[in-house]
Amino acid sequence: MKVPGPKTTFILQKPTETRTLTGGVTNAWGNLVTFDASLGPVSFMESASFNRETEVSMQRVIIGYEEIGDTYAAEVKAKNRLYAANADNQLSAETFDIVSVQPFRFPGNSIATWELMVRKVE
Repeated sequence: MKVPGPKTTFILQKPTETRTLTGGVTNAWGNLVTFDASLGPVSFMESASFNRETEVSMQRVIIGYEEIGDTYAAEVKAKNRLYAANADNQLSAETFDIVSVQPFRFPGNSIATWELMVRKVE
């Protein structure tokens, strides 16, 4: 299903654990697929935490199934994240952690769209 309205170009990224030189573990983020989706605000909060001003922004992303397809459908999940380079506007690049995923289905149980709640990573 084509999602109407203005779109943002995203890259779906998946973490791969890697070892550091000191024996710790860190995530390297690998790109899976580039797609266009609708992005809209849900909530925004500023707070003073740990002696610094912090911002928490929740957004809603709606993705049409045809944008990702069968190859990466299983990768639209909460442990992964979205990256928007914002090359087509004046904003800086943004990274969003996927918080939750809700698929919406056509009759016959095929997925039409995904609705994601995402948290902007500062």
